[in-house]
Amino acid sequence: MLVSKKCWDEVEAMCQAALCSYPSDLPITLRLINALSKQQYFDKGMEISEALFQTYPQDLRALHALLDIYISLERFPEAELACKSWLKEEGCDDFFVQMRLGRFLNRQEKGEESVKWWAKLYQEHPENAFVVEGYFDALFLTNNYKQLEELCTTWFKSNKEDVTIRLKLARLLTNQKHFLKALDLWKILASLESTFTDIRIFHGLLDCFVSLKKFDEAKSVCEDWRSRLPDEEAIVIRNARVLMQCGLHQQAVNLLLTIQSKNDRRVYLFLTECYLVLDNIEQLKSITHHWSEAFPDDVDPKLHYIKASLILGEIDEANVLIDNLEKEKYDLSESQSKMFVSCLLLLERLDEAKSVIYRAIESAEVGRDWIRLLVQYAQHSRNASLSSLARALDILTFLGLDTTKAVKATGLLETRGGWTFKLYHCS
Repeated sequence: MLVSKKCWDEVEAMCQAALCSYPSDLPITLRLINALSKQQYFDKGMEISEALFQTYPQDLRALHALLDIYISLERFPEAELACKSWLKEEGCDDFFVQMRLGRFLNRQEKGEESVKWWAKLYQEHPENAFVVEGYFDALFLTNNYKQLEELCTTWFKSNKEDVTIRLKLARLLTNQKHFLKALDLWKILASLESTFTDIRIFHGLLDCFVSLKKFDEAKSVCEDWRSRLPDEEAIVIRNARVLMQCGLHQQAVNLLLTIQSKNDRRVYLFLTECYLVLDNIEQLKSITHHWSEAFPDDVDPKLHYIKASLILGEIDEANVLIDNLEKEKYDLSESQSKMFVSCLLLLERLDEAKSVIYRAIESAEVGRDWIRLLVQYAQHSRNASLSSLARALDILTFLGLDTTKAVKATGLLETRGGWTFKLYHCS
């Protein structure tokens, strides 16, 4: 009754009391370990489990209790050793223990050892789905894709309705950019009754069609899956993204505005991008304001809001917001730093813009966007010599010269004298 009511503390107390009279009783100790696990007292459970396993080194129940504790603590090396210790005992060749050992090897990414172990199990149990899945993972660890595909091909011949292995292979091929091969698998999965509403298949189909620039097919997939899962917001959001990639930004806006939830950052991000393209600055300012309210620690909506204010000519408000950003000392990403600089340039806050630009150009992997911002800065500052250097740098990078070499060739950083830098930087 206590177990059915999940009164695990009381179960623990009863087991402890019983063990005072029967200190080596296996069933009572197993119940105690289970009660401790349910309360997440894993360290205490491990101590008791290890002692129990030493007392009953050949007992399968003692082994599995110990393995379960090790899994909860993510102590996979100890779990591996426990399995190997048990399997060395005479007459101990339980298939499930062999499976668990293979999984522990995979979790530790012991590639070659994992492959050998699973190959042995596969030879003995070629029709076991769990063995095939474990062997798949081991082959993936060693990048043995040819053998992996052969394994799957053999499996699919006798398991035409398989989902698990087909999903794993489809995702692997998609991630490796073998989109046509992957697409065949995603289409088969989409046709199976058992996976009719599995959203992973929707994402897989869309990943392939979008990567192959087959946007009409991508739109059809979105429409199909919206009918399958009409309340799934993730499908609506990806559908909107496809419409944006097709240049149908107003349709994307209309779709995104049907989403009731305010918890997905992508909704705000995509609406912001759409309003920028549609030149609907009032709506841009409105959506970035709502975005900031929903995600107060997010810098992106603040920067977009400042940009919208500048476009609308609200200079004083933009200056105040920039000052606030500086006071908060955000660690800006590269894309955020670029947007921040563009706002500084529009506000004619040139010294601040200069410090961020030069800080970025000192980076070994600076892109051409920063060079273009330098050109804009030179134009705003009316610095003829800097403008010439910046344009030369832009041309050199456009022609394919490594940015670091181009910067050295122009002598740009040597011309900056004692200029100082502010806190903003690219992370």
